[in-house]
Amino acid sequence: MVAAGLWLLPGWALGQTPTRLDENLVTPRTMALGGGGYAVAASTSGVYANPAALSLARLYHMDSSVLFDPTVRRWSFGGAVADSTRVVSAGFGYTFSTIGEGDRSSHDLRLALSALLTEGVSLGATLRWMDHSGTATTNTQRGTAYSGFTLDAGLAVRVARFLSLGGVALNITDPSTSLAPLSFGGGVGLHLSDSFSLVGDAVWDLRSWDLIRPRFSGGVELLMNRVPLRLGYAYDDGRMSHALSGGIGYLEQAYGVELSFRQALDPAPQTTVLLSLRYFYRPNGV
Repeated sequence: MVAAGLWLLPGWALGQTPTRLDENLVTPRTMALGGGGYAVAASTSGVYANPAALSLARLYHMDSSVLFDPTVRRWSFGGAVADSTRVVSAGFGYTFSTIGEGDRSSHDLRLALSALLTEGVSLGATLRWMDHSGTATTNTQRGTAYSGFTLDAGLAVRVARFLSLGGVALNITDPSTSLAPLSFGGGVGLHLSDSFSLVGDAVWDLRSWDLIRPRFSGGVELLMNRVPLRLGYAYDDGRMSHALSGGIGYLEQAYGVELSFRQALDPAPQTTVLLSLRYFYRPNGV
């Protein structure tokens, strides 16, 4: 990884103007836990956070979601499905987003695959197609406009019943858009009981700034019977921003609903709300 970082150093001469607000795609669970979840991103969260985590639990889940950010009048509509009941786990997700009065729009399509190498250790990859409108990339700055593919890769390890680890490489192809910078990250999950967990994550952005800038996040999750309660925090060193997050839901055996929010505190306030409806299918033997 160090060698790869040295090889990428000349590329920093091509700067970019990062988006003022966080536009990373998340599920209600990962949003509420600070935005990472690389070690605990089971189910459809693995499609957006860490594809390798798809293989760490046997399930078949589907969800649909809507996101609203009044700060820039951003709407996002999408859905995802995850199936880890087979030898190779797979996930699929699509999201359409629009910002302002048609100022900018995007399509995001993802196919995630994951396989167990041995019990508790899995590798995964996500092929992602993006179609973003907005400002064009020039010789000195990367804009938002981009249409093409990129690739994410991940590793997930269940060290023990109470400890899980995750690592990701995001946007490996280094697409020419400020919305998908080349990044490397990792996370840890502490499962102190069947109903109480702590998570922590860090990701280093290699492209958006003059220097490598980290983003640190973490959260706590409590499952009270059918009601998940989550709180999280994130600090983005590049944007110099702090954000608080939280979420609540109601989960039955066959369906669920989850609602999360994120409140950025500085340098510019940002309120984001994400609602998801979920369906859980249990094949025979799972």
